[in-house]
Amino acid sequence: MRDDQGGDVVNDEWVLRHGIRIPRAAGVFQSGTGWVKVNGSGEIVAAGERDQTVLAWLVDRQILGYADVDYGIAYVTCRSADRAYRRQMGFKSSLDLSALSGGSGLSCEQAAQVFSLMRVEIGRENVEIVEYACDTIRSPETPANHKPNYRRAFTALAKAFDRAVKEVKDGKISDEPQPRVEKPLALRLES
Repeated sequence: MRDDQGGDVVNDEWVLRHGIRIPRAAGVFQSGTGWVKVNGSGEIVAAGERDQTVLAWLVDRQILGYADVDYGIAYVTCRSADRAYRRQMGFKSSLDLSALSGGSGLSCEQAAQVFSLMRVEIGRENVEIVEYACDTIRSPETPANHKPNYRRAFTALAKAFDRAVKEVKDGKISDEPQPRVEKPLALRLES
């Protein structure tokens, strides 16, 4: 399989390292650590490591960087805190997000507030892209033509997260997590 610049992405060494046997046939061939998808011409058209998220694959392809992974982890962590906080108001914990936020960390309540703020700021389309990248395990069934604007979504996430953490730490919002308000897709005109 070749990348857009013509360089090998999956070569014989990669296939051997993962212990994948490819007979002279089309299909999906797997091992305990990887998989390849071969077309009718015998070319590898997709490949990946087992249990690899789309986000990890994007970093391997140099579409996103390791800082994006940190923000993806922060997003998922804040989402978990938001869910826990909404389920049981007495949930207490501390999340150390100091590497990203420049502070000493956030409480569960603060992380829930950050999640609510950043989710509204980045918008529904970017939320869907970030969640797809963070939550989806790449497999042979993952559509090859699904290529949303990951760079835009993770840039928006980084800015929104940093801004939300600052607002929460500075006490510029209420004590309760904000309601989830989706931005309207179209304005309704009254006649």
